[in-house]
Amino acid sequence: MQDAVTLQQRHATRLRGRFRLETPLDPEGIEHLANDLAAVAGVKRAVIRPNTGSVIIEAAVPIDSVIA
Repeated sequence: MQDAVTLQQRHATRLRGRFRLETPLDPEGIEHLANDLAAVAGVKRAVIRPNTGSVIIEAAVPIDSVIA
């Protein structure tokens, strides 16, 4: 079982959100998180930037409905 990951919203527009990882992840954890986010209904793309801890989610539906 994997530990929960906490994301803090930094900026959002209607179809895009930028979040910050609360705790750093190892490369395997980052890949797993990106795959999990990309599998969420309505998500077009999830990009994780390990150097900054940023998570960018682009959605086909309003971002609020994806992250709710």
